[in-house]
Amino acid sequence: MSPPPGKLTMPTDRKILLEMMDRKRYSPKLIGLLLDKDSSYIATQLRKLEQRGYVQDPARNYELDEDARSQMYELTKLGVIVTYHISKYVRDSHTAFHQSSLYILSNQPDQDQFFPDLVALSDIDRSALYSLQGHDGMTIPSDFELEVANRNLSPRTTHEALYSLYYHKLATRHENMSVYKISDRGERAIDLIDDGITDPVDLSCKLRETYSKDELDWLDQFIK
Repeated sequence: MSPPPGKLTMPTDRKILLEMMDRKRYSPKLIGLLLDKDSSYIATQLRKLEQRGYVQDPARNYELDEDARSQMYELTKLGVIVTYHISKYVRDSHTAFHQSSLYILSNQPDQDQFFPDLVALSDIDRSALYSLQGHDGMTIPSDFELEVANRNLSPRTTHEALYSLYYHKLATRHENMSVYKISDRGERAIDLIDDGITDPVDLSCKLRETYSKDELDWLDQFIK
């Protein structure tokens, strides 16, 4: 998949994705009515979301002419993951947000299970998590020395690794600043990893035990 064409248009794109989170099919006209926006503008935004892989025209699932379109849209699995995490979207970390969502999609279990909240951590993410635990209070990416056996395992920078932890709620982030602190859930993740629980599905299921009722209710809307 090609890199995302620019940053999301907020709050419009967020509102579009949230309207579509029930997995039903929507036309630009209907979303425009729901959001009180011009349908041609919504159609443009849906095309941009389609380019990112977040929504798709259902007609593309059939062996039709490549130019055939139904003028309807639905969330893709990547779009479901993005919508689940949309509260963690930061414009200055747009690429890291997109890449974290792709990483979750690529690590989904083979079974008929779908984990929009899958905690799939790269080696650099884990190194950042342990390094963050060693810092007292809030800290910035330039303060980090990440120990990774083979840096070619991931192209992500320290900033992107720290953002990934924030994306998974393993770290907190100072509003409007790239300043991070390990969260209670991040501390729990370290305990689990130290106990040998590193498989993304196993780790995610264990971390769900730390979810609040609101978080569980939010998750339920995506895994039904």
